[in-house]
Amino acid sequence: TREYFLKTGNALFVSREALNPQIAVPEMSQLLPVARLQRSHTDYWVQLNLVNHTTETRWTLDTSNLVAAELTAHVQTGNRHQILQQGFRKSWPFDLRYGMTLDLPPNNIARIWVHVSAPLGGAHPLFSILPAQHYQEKTFSYNTQLLIAIGALVILSIYQLVIFIPTRDWAWFWSALFHLCGALAWAAQTKILLYGLSLGVHAALLYLPLFVACAAVLLFIRIYLKLHHPHPLARLLDGGAIA
Repeated sequence: TREYFLKTGNALFVSREALNPQIAVPEMSQLLPVARLQRSHTDYWVQLNLVNHTTETRWTLDTSNLVAAELTAHVQTGNRHQILQQGFRKSWPFDLRYGMTLDLPPNNIARIWVHVSAPLGGAHPLFSILPAQHYQEKTFSYNTQLLIAIGALVILSIYQLVIFIPTRDWAWFWSALFHLCGALAWAAQTKILLYGLSLGVHAALLYLPLFVACAAVLLFIRIYLKLHHPHPLARLLDGGAIA
């Protein structure tokens, strides 16, 4: 697959005033350049310039390394102005990535403004562009691998719960809870839960399963090693799980 990763350089901006990213591109006087995104930057702009030296006209702009509620792209080529949107919404085909289809005329410069709305805090986005015909191959492979991996974790947790019922060995229970919460956290961060259940982007949905998984790991270690109170390590592991 021909895929090109794009350098953003110093093209990160936050707005000085309230703007509607779905209407128009902001003026430079309305933006403040930033060298590094902070957690407090939940809405920001990225500016990209592309030159299409090929005969391909339909491309897909893909974004990764972030959990975004909404992406809005403005593509300016000569007198043309495209407005594209992507995010946690149901679309066909089933797509867990942030791909947006661009029309880029050959031998022309395209100026692209991407507005990122990330309620969980700023993260430096990674942009890549590839021919639209190859994007479906890439996203199908990505989706399939995710579904197989997360499905395997869920099946493993169910298997461990089945073993726990006759054995009453709590190590199996905490191990099952760890794998199940890990699968839930992964499914939320890769859009599977948000796509399937039409849920919004909430910190609790993303991070609570991770905290529960960490607590389950600590309790699994204590029971697996048969550490009981008043052993100091047992108190330490229980305290960490409660925290």
